[in-house]
Order: sequence, then structure tokens, then C-alpha cells
Amino acid sequence: SAANGSWTDAVYLSDDALWDIGDRLLGKVTHSGALAQNQTYASSLTSLVPPTKDGQFRVIVRPDIFNEVYEAQFEANNRTASANAVTVAVPQVHLDVPVDLTLNTGQVRLYKVEVGEGETLRVQLTSDAADAANEVFVRFENVPTSFQFDAVYKNPLQANQTAIVPDTKPGTY
Repeated sequence: SAANGSWTDAVYLSDDALWDIGDRLLGKVTHSGALAQNQTYASSLTSLVPPTKDGQFRVIVRPDIFNEVYEAQFEANNRTASANAVTVAVPQVHLDVPVDLTLNTGQVRLYKVEVGEGETLRVQLTSDAADAANEVFVRFENVPTSFQFDAVYKNPLQANQTAIVPDTKPGTY
């Protein structure tokens, strides 16, 4: 049957070609109008990649994410993974080498650094903007979040922040 009305398609970045709750949302696109059986349509999405570790990923499109179009028993076909993988590379920084960067409100930056075993890793973020409120999270071998981290900033709502890992494991933070 034809699909009529409006619906929202969601686009995700996935470690594999199967959608799951851990896949990162890239964004959503709304479609309005009719779509005949076996017809296709093109749409585009411009998005920043959320903090993601190095690797190969698939883009998965989940059409009609809010189930706005009745499809009876055909709901299960509402996902498609990209045929080709997308490569994500995280910029590497080096110990004792400052990085100049600009952060806008709400912007997130992810970097990686290689460290040896038993070292103390100190990450400092300094800002000339006295009214800035920055956060710093550090995590071993994975992307840190506000809930999953090995080290976190100590002074909420401050421009300048420091996070310390007192005893590192050998590898990437």
C-alpha cells in the first residue's frame, strides 16, 4: 500500500549493520507526502559525528521512527544499513604538547593520547572566557561520557578544568 502523510526517519552510526540501543543518533529527517508501493525518495542530513572511537561504522536509516505510518505486519523492514563502512578517526594529542582550539557553546571535542603504565595523566583545559563552563572527562580505551569515565573535572561551572588519572594503564585514553 502507499504511505501517505508525514513521518520521521532517523539516521544512526553503528558498530555493525544491526540497529541497537547503543548506536549513536546522527539526526532525524521529516518526510511529507505520498510514497507509492516500491517507490523510493531521496533526502539528506547534515550532522556532526557524536563522540565516537576510531573504527569502521555503518550508517543505519530507520524510516518512520515514530511509527506514524500504519504498516501492519511490515514494520520489521524499517531499517537499512549502508553498504559501505564509514571510517572515523579520532585526532591524537601528545603528552606535554598543548593543543589550541576553540569551543563553542554546547560543542564537544574528543582526542586520544597514548600513555604508559603507572603514569599520572593530567588533562587541563584553560579558557580566556571567564564566563565559560567547561567539562573534561577521561576514559581508558573508550569514549568518556558524563556517566562513564576514569577521571572527571573537579570544579563545576568553571572556565578552567583539570582531570587527573593518578595511575594509568598502558594504552589509549
